[in-house]
Amino acid sequence: MSVALEKYRGGNLKYHIANLFDRTGFRPKGKIFVKPNLGGRVPIYESENTDANFMKELLALLLESNCQVIIGHTSLMGTPEQPYPFERIIALSNFQQFASLDRVTLLNLDNVERRYVTYERITFMIPAILNEVDAYINLAKLKTHMETGVTLCLKNQMGLLPLTNKAEMHRLDLDKYIAYLGKVVNPDLNIVEGIKGMEENGPHHGRDRIANLFFCGDDMVEIDSFATAMIGLDYRKVRHICIANEIGVGTFINETTLKDNEDKIMKFSPARRYMIKGKRLHIWPTSACSRCIITLDKAGREIKRKCFQGLSLLVRSYLYRTDVVFGNCRGLEVSEMGKCVGIGDCAEEWCRKNNVVHLKGCPPSVEDVVIYLTQQLSVV
Repeated sequence: MSVALEKYRGGNLKYHIANLFDRTGFRPKGKIFVKPNLGGRVPIYESENTDANFMKELLALLLESNCQVIIGHTSLMGTPEQPYPFERIIALSNFQQFASLDRVTLLNLDNVERRYVTYERITFMIPAILNEVDAYINLAKLKTHMETGVTLCLKNQMGLLPLTNKAEMHRLDLDKYIAYLGKVVNPDLNIVEGIKGMEENGPHHGRDRIANLFFCGDDMVEIDSFATAMIGLDYRKVRHICIANEIGVGTFINETTLKDNEDKIMKFSPARRYMIKGKRLHIWPTSACSRCIITLDKAGREIKRKCFQGLSLLVRSYLYRTDVVFGNCRGLEVSEMGKCVGIGDCAEEWCRKNNVVHLKGCPPSVEDVVIYLTQQLSVV
């Protein structure tokens, strides 16, 4: 099967999807499992989620081939104060419309039987239904990512796993275990949908970017390296793609294909490893899962709402270089930072080695983060 790239110029989406199938030799039949890329965090960005119209036309094409289709997804890793269950994700992504279609099932992967596959230091809990279908389509989104550079086919498979597995991957080595997951689960077809992609600090704090690019094929490394190059980034600097290539998940896109498609290259703004709040407050998520990210976002909103604490942190963010770290903090140099504070259990070891004050929790509560930050970063 070859890799295919389509440039969408409006009109019939189903035509483009059918063309991708023809060019890659994919013939849908029987029972098909589709894993889209969905998030439930507000505000809802079109560039964060699989386009519902694209899914609608993909379903139409599959149903015309007399297929039975299962759309599967898990909950997002939320917090006790802010859960993101499957039902919320489906509704906010406008996927609920597909529940009424004949021969289409929306499947909550939080509740399915799983098979256990150990690879290196982790036991992946894979939905057993993947062994019961005729084909598995991995439907990714075209996005940059603050922690992994890009989030495409290889990373999209994390949405198959239960929350405990996702947390373990973030804690151990996110890039490495994204690649290892590709060794354990190999989709029959991969599609990257990029009608509207996300650039800058994706997957949630980035910016919408019209791309109108579709990629398709059976090799996740080939597609991910191809898509990365086509948005103007160097796939050889994306660690999980490189590891996946090294361990034989797939092979990099060939230079001839890249040269043949030079006219379609777009320049996405890459993700930074940090976000800047105010003028000099740097937030470093490193490998943090969404639980800590959501907690810190909510704590920030609470601090802003409380005038005194908010004013104090605002003053500091303008006057002094301040750094907030969480995740495993791999590669960070404390010597390059200002006053530094750490949050969450994953950051504990790095904070201890670098004599950085630290708040425990997986994740800590929003209230504890608010108290901690106002105590540590207040200028009064």
